[in-house]
Amino acid sequence: MTLVKIYDKIQDKFGAISKDSSLIEGYWQNPKTKVQYSDTNRNIWIVCDDTLTNRKYFHRLKKRLEKILKQDEIYITISQIELFR
Repeated sequence: MTLVKIYDKIQDKFGAISKDSSLIEGYWQNPKTKVQYSDTNRNIWIVCDDTLTNRKYFHRLKKRLEKILKQDEIYITISQIELFR
């Protein structure tokens, strides 16, 4: 599965997705294996309600993406946002 197809599926679910086209260099150490990695990362943003259903979706998505993209870890964060109207 390509990144475009992944983005399309997320957009279908939530109605929108934003991505940063710049690449971010990252370095980390797997705490279990102590193996050190350097990699290239991408940022995407999905604005959605903070519900148990959505949290479960992202937990499942994380596990699927780790398999599809052959990654030890996928880093997902949740942030509170304030909409100004």
